Amino acid sequence: ATLWTWGRNFDGELGNGGTPTTVAVPTQLGTATNWAKICGGYRFSLAIKTDGTLWAWGKNLSGQLGNGTTTSSFVPIQIGTDANWSVVEGGDGYTLA
Repeated sequence: ATLWTWGRNFDGELGNGGTPTTVAVPTQLGTATNWAKICGGYRFSLAIKTDGTLWAWGKNLSGQLGNGTTTSSFVPIQIGTDANWSVVEGGDGYTLA
């Protein structure tokens, strides 16, 4: 499935690589067609692709993206190399998977 985003983009949570702005209409994120599951946290987003890989983007102040840094990402980045993720959930500064 394709992934579509819209709304506030203060910290890159829409993953479109753009500057902080509001996107008022659904806009396709990239061209990938293998998104399986998606969830949103507080100013960050998480997704699992059909191949079982985990992806994250947006605010990373507390390390909630899981990439070993506290640097935010304005585009989806793969988290680790595992390909057996099945569930992901984000909250206010934390992630569970």
